Amino acid sequence: MRNILMIISFFLGINCFAQIDTEEFIKKEYRDIDDNYIITALNDSIRRRYIDLYIYKAKKEKSAIKIATGYKIHYEYYKNRFKAAPYLDSILAVKNNPYRYYNYFAYGEKAMLYRFKNDTKKAIEYYKRAEEIAEKIGHVFGVYWVKYELASIKMNYHQKEEVVQDLIEVYDFCQKNEGEKYELLENNTLIILSRVLLLLKKNDLAIKYLEYWQEKHYNNSKVLKKYFSLINWGIYLHQKEYYKASTDSLAKGLKLHNEYFKLKSDVHEIYYHLYLNDLKYYGIGNIKYLLKSDSLYTNTRDTLLNRNRLRIYPLLIDYYRDEYINDVEKQIFYANRLIKLDSTYDARNKDVLGTFKKYDIEKIKKQKEDLEKEIENVANQKRLLVFIISISLLILIYFLWKKKQKNRLKKVVNNSEDAVIESENNKEKSLSNDVIEDILSKLDKFEKSEGFIKKKYTLQILAKELETNSTYLSKIINQEKGESFSNYINNLKISYITEKLEKDSKFRNYTIKALAEEAGFNTTQSFTKAFEKKHQKSILDFIEKLENS
Repeated sequence: MRNILMIISFFLGINCFAQIDTEEFIKKEYRDIDDNYIITALNDSIRRRYIDLYIYKAKKEKSAIKIATGYKIHYEYYKNRFKAAPYLDSILAVKNNPYRYYNYFAYGEKAMLYRFKNDTKKAIEYYKRAEEIAEKIGHVFGVYWVKYELASIKMNYHQKEEVVQDLIEVYDFCQKNEGEKYELLENNTLIILSRVLLLLKKNDLAIKYLEYWQEKHYNNSKVLKKYFSLINWGIYLHQKEYYKASTDSLAKGLKLHNEYFKLKSDVHEIYYHLYLNDLKYYGIGNIKYLLKSDSLYTNTRDTLLNRNRLRIYPLLIDYYRDEYINDVEKQIFYANRLIKLDSTYDARNKDVLGTFKKYDIEKIKKQKEDLEKEIENVANQKRLLVFIISISLLILIYFLWKKKQKNRLKKVVNNSEDAVIESENNKEKSLSNDVIEDILSKLDKFEKSEGFIKKKYTLQILAKELETNSTYLSKIINQEKGESFSNYINNLKISYITEKLEKDSKFRNYTIKALAEEAGFNTTQSFTKAFEKKHQKSILDFIEKLENS
């Protein structure tokens, strides 16, 4: 029923429009046309036709201001601003228009549209034109608005010190004036200003503006500003080393973003700091954050590229360079990705605000070349090994065949003799019971003394301390303890830290890095790997189970 009424209203509107006398229409006052036709039109199609009559009336009367006004109304009523962009050019094409504000408006809107298209060079060009007109006509607010917009662009190209000065000027201007538009400009300025100060590590100054924004603007701000505020707080808390609180703020921001926004432009900053929070607090970063950030570059709608976003790639390369992963192909893959995106960044922006090198790309290229050479060397070694094995097999087959041809019986005898000799050679001399008991007794004292907590305990060092040789010690640990020397030492360390966790609750509040050091492990990774091997669960799950019980 509702659809039927809409269709009827549409055709009634068209009929009414058709019955309007054009000459009678243009005799009306412009204000009357605005109030009774353009604003209250039944649908966009009819409204645009009324606006066309508005422009027709203006042209007939040769009123440059009203012609430009008509084009401005056309642009503002269009839902798709990109499709409405030609009306901005029409505004600028109006000759002898004494009301220069419309030209300022048109250049500002064109700058915004080019910015959305990620054509930064064009955007800056039109912002500059808008600024020049604002200065000429004495539109002070317009001058500061353009200064804010240009500063928000510059912050993506690492002219941060200059950006801070510009934004503080805008902030001071807003402080001296009252009104809704000044409040809005101040709101926007504070969000960006606090972010730039955080990137410059000027935390004390950043928190001043963050807290002021929170007090004055939070309740009246839209979701987007609250989202940016959460990210800023997350970065600030991270830099103050409150990693859990930082993660909480960033997680709230990410949830808000996923609920309200489609574009993923700013979530790079969230994933980057979430990874660093885990790395600092647990000693291990969650690789999924870096991979999610990297995956956003395949999203064609996410076109903004700046240096801050490239920070994830050195982290990815370091992650895959870890001794327990050592994935050379992944290292090369992300080195290539970093080099490609860096060159894309330079190509896009070399004429915009200059080139700002933050990462030593030449170093990354050198590392990539070294890795490729390493892979080539390994491949050559494999090929050489295959060649040697093949030749050896051919020689062996030849001699076996020749030997078989000479005397089969002799071959059987020789093989039997060889088997006997090999069996005799492989017989191991057993150690006396006294030697075994003596070494076991010393190992027992070693275990009780907790000397195994020393870092870098080797078989040779322990053998020297126990006044025996490393061969005897290794054999007894293998036979009597049923494990290799390295597993024996690691299990002693894990048993030691397990007992501490079970008996003393204060150890459960330690970070993984601190627990690893307490147990005498060289790295957090080796500690977590050894713990999971012994207990078949992670250290965090183990602690959680203790707390629950």
